[in-house]
Amino acid sequence: MLLLKTWHRAALIVVCAGLGVAFLGWLVVHDPGISFLRRDRRAEWILFPSALQARAHGIVNLDTLFRRVFTLDNQPRAAQLTVRAAKRIDLKINGAQVQLGPSSNWKKVSTTDVLALLRTGTNTIEARVFNADAPPALWLSLRTDQVTLRSDQMWEASFTGSAWRSAVLASASRLPRAGNLIAGAERTFDSVAKIWPIWLAFGGIALSSCSGTIQDYYPSTSVSMCDLTSSTSSTFRNAEHCLCQTKVTRCSSHLSIMFCPPRRSPRAV
Repeated sequence: MLLLKTWHRAALIVVCAGLGVAFLGWLVVHDPGISFLRRDRRAEWILFPSALQARAHGIVNLDTLFRRVFTLDNQPRAAQLTVRAAKRIDLKINGAQVQLGPSSNWKKVSTTDVLALLRTGTNTIEARVFNADAPPALWLSLRTDQVTLRSDQMWEASFTGSAWRSAVLASASRLPRAGNLIAGAERTFDSVAKIWPIWLAFGGIALSSCSGTIQDYYPSTSVSMCDLTSSTSSTFRNAEHCLCQTKVTRCSSHLSIMFCPPRRSPRAV
């Protein structure tokens, strides 16, 4: 029965942990306050190629302009645009504003018909994305009966009016370059190699202080106890044959007590 209860407890712990992980996963995907870019096969999240200054967000409102030029041989019969951006977007096609429905969550997809904005020949999509606490990112998909466009490395990006550069995928790792505050910083293992003697010194001081404090509060003592009565039928009545010694080990709260056996009475002859 005890084993069954233990199994039930383990199963309950696993279920609760699973529910907690599932809730955190749902929160990361849907909460607009968390800067998490969810993967979607219809398009890729794209960014400006250079890492941004971490302190710049608190000074100015940073934006990135993404641009894609494409050609249509004929006027399409259908055109549907799906877009989302981290975290605010101003979208134009051939210089005309694209009206997107109101949304309180930038992680939700906005879909609109843009057939009237397209034309035969060269077309240009421009998406200006604003983000106050992270790099501006764009996710966009345009489907017509002739072509299908998606945000990828074929797009161009300009950060706050800089020169046009090829956009990069948000899923690709980027290292800070020269001029960034965290570029050329110390490496973890190099820092540990330099600072380990200081750690050892502080550890020794802390250990000696702990040892001295515990010795003051838990000194070794020897106590004599008499007339002790046990929970069994045995009773100690002779005080001179009863010796009790209490020992307290340093840095431990375990208490060990030893009782001497009672003196046996001599047999009658």
